Amino acid sequence: MKARERSSDRGFFHDHNGSAGLEKIRTIIVENHEELGVLVADRIAAVIRERNAAGKAAVLGLATGSTPIGVYRELVRKHKDEGLSFKHVVTF
Repeated sequence: MKARERSSDRGFFHDHNGSAGLEKIRTIIVENHEELGVLVADRIAAVIRERNAAGKAAVLGLATGSTPIGVYRELVRKHKDEGLSFKHVVTF
C-alpha cells in the first residue's frame, strides 16, 4: 500500500500585510476505499496511543452510516490482532 501525497505543506499562511489566508489541506490519494480505511485507522490508532502515553483520554467524534465502515473494521482488527485498547477513549 503506497499513498501518494498531493500537497505536503498545510496550515494557515499570512500574506505580506499580515492577514491570514486559507488553509492548505494535505491531500492523500489512494487506490481504493479499503486502503483509505487503513490509513485513517492508522491515524486514529496513533492518536489513541499518543494520548494514552500522555496519560490522557483520546476523544473521537465518530461518523455514522456506511462510509466509515472500512475504518471501523480496521480499528476492530487492530484491537484483536495488535491489542489496540479503547479503554481510555471517549466517543461522541
